[in-house]
Amino acid sequence: MKLGNVILQLSGIDLASLKESEIIEKIKAQCVEQGYDTEQVENVNVYINIEGTAVTAYYICDACNGAIKLN
Repeated sequence: MKLGNVILQLSGIDLASLKESEIIEKIKAQCVEQGYDTEQVENVNVYINIEGTAVTAYYICDACNGAIKLN
């Protein structure tokens, strides 16, 4: 699995330290919980929203979609 597009939105925060590997692992874990086969997923598009101190990644791919908290 690899990331396609990553969009970063900043609101009320100066700096975010985001690691691609951590994002992918959290997305994979959530997809597995939902019963999806992550080995067949090639690209995942991610929209990252940072508002105040909350960092959330919304993702979509051919097989699945959802949201994960990154902090």
